[in-house]
Amino acid sequence: MPTTNQTARRLTPETIAAGLLQKVPQPPRGLRAAGSDAWQHAAAYLTAAQLLTGADLALLERYCRLVDYAADLEADIDATGAILPDGRISPSLRAHATLVNTIKGAALSLHVAPYSRVPLTKSTREADTGDAEPTALAKRLMARK
Repeated sequence: MPTTNQTARRLTPETIAAGLLQKVPQPPRGLRAAGSDAWQHAAAYLTAAQLLTGADLALLERYCRLVDYAADLEADIDATGAILPDGRISPSLRAHATLVNTIKGAALSLHVAPYSRVPLTKSTREADTGDAEPTALAKRLMARK
């Protein structure tokens, strides 16, 4: 089994580029409208930004299925209301709130959430070589740790 250092040495810009998908992959079967839309937007962005590899497809699919589930819950909330006739909060509303956080985490991992796209260095390419100076935002974020 390779060590972390051995793996890192194999992850050169060339080996990473070799695994990048060059065209937007077709969405997996079973995605409904909201999930298919999420797939098209995220996959198109990630492919154009040269960030999407085959290894990312499982997470991208999970993200899109979660978007579908959220749409189902939203439809239920629209139909029954956020507050039930007996005064209780809709279980769908509670589930939706939890699901939104899960979707947000997946979006951050995929780099399709706005916050995850904030450049933390002046040049991502320079950052790969360690020659970049962190931006003011990156310095503030690092100072919080």
